[in-house]
Amino acid sequence: MVFAIQEINQSTGLLPNITLGFHISDSCTSENRAVKRTLELLSGKSGPVPGYRCPTHPPLASIIGETFSALSVPMARILGVLHYPQISHSSLLSTLSDKRLFPSFLRTVPGHNFQNSALAQLMGHFNWTWLGMIISESESGLKGGQDMKMKIEENGGCVAFMEKIHLLHPKEKVLRLVQMIKNHSASVIIVHSEEVHVKLFLETLHDLNVTNKVWVFSASFLIASGLFGKQVWRILNGTLGLAPYAGRMPGFEEFLHHLHPSTSEGDIFFKPFWSQAFHCRWPQTNNTKTMSTLGEDAGLCSGEKALEKQTISLFELNDLSFTYHAYEAVHALAHALHDLFSCTDGQGPFVNRTCANINDILPWQGAEKSAKGFVHGFCAEATGKIDISEECSSRML
Repeated sequence: MVFAIQEINQSTGLLPNITLGFHISDSCTSENRAVKRTLELLSGKSGPVPGYRCPTHPPLASIIGETFSALSVPMARILGVLHYPQISHSSLLSTLSDKRLFPSFLRTVPGHNFQNSALAQLMGHFNWTWLGMIISESESGLKGGQDMKMKIEENGGCVAFMEKIHLLHPKEKVLRLVQMIKNHSASVIIVHSEEVHVKLFLETLHDLNVTNKVWVFSASFLIASGLFGKQVWRILNGTLGLAPYAGRMPGFEEFLHHLHPSTSEGDIFFKPFWSQAFHCRWPQTNNTKTMSTLGEDAGLCSGEKALEKQTISLFELNDLSFTYHAYEAVHALAHALHDLFSCTDGQGPFVNRTCANINDILPWQGAEKSAKGFVHGFCAEATGKIDISEECSSRML
């Protein structure tokens, strides 16, 4: 997303003399945090003030996210009421396409319906008619799982069991689930869940030596190399999965190669990332969790090394599915804003063919204009130079 924003801000053809600023928040895969962060973006305060906008920086134009459908749903309920466009780059839940329930929700990936048809065809291709399903215990998992089950059965398959899983489930419950799967006659198991919910489950599969199953993962499961240990990769080796189409992002790999502490001073994510990449610690690091993760043998970070040789191991460059769709989301939003800013009075898209006020864009205007196309908040400032206000461009965990 940062790459796309920099690319647009340096463009002379897209949003000329306009600067996109951004504010990135981490939901930590928590519905409560996602809602809180959304309200903070809307009100402009670290302590949310529902129904009020108190920012000193330019107005919020759109929210991009969430990654997971389970978190996009509560966000979309709030943003739909307030008519703020929300553009997700990876939420697949088909219900989110219902404009009566989620009028301002948009996305750059297809919904579950496409995936369900593909999975049903895959099962039929291999003549797998007796299978089990593991789904996340969330609205997305339950609805998506039921739709998937119906499609598979319509295609001649039979779902022997459908079990729920969640990262908050105790280890004993996960252990019982793995033991049941190990002893079950179904040899093909579909997993429809985000990766964070199945981490302990996959580790337990390895511990109990469950190796006689074929695993098929839905597109909700993201391959995140840093999340799993070697034992999990042994389980994942040989599995099948679906992923959205990924296009080209010219210059993206070079952008990754040139990431460096000297050019990312205001980026609070960068120093922890650099520490992990080069197994080093920054001077005056007092974060106990960081110190325990790195170990006592970690030397001091110098900033003299380069990322280029480690790009493959640090970034999942072989699978940029959702990375690409995040990039697309930013560009779709930029094109919608560009249309608003280049509007001519008397030829506009709104009542009496009027245009938006470029100094105070109303959120519904951006949603209406970007109906095709694209959490993190964006604010647009009409300026003659690249000058993002500190409050607008800051990031926080």
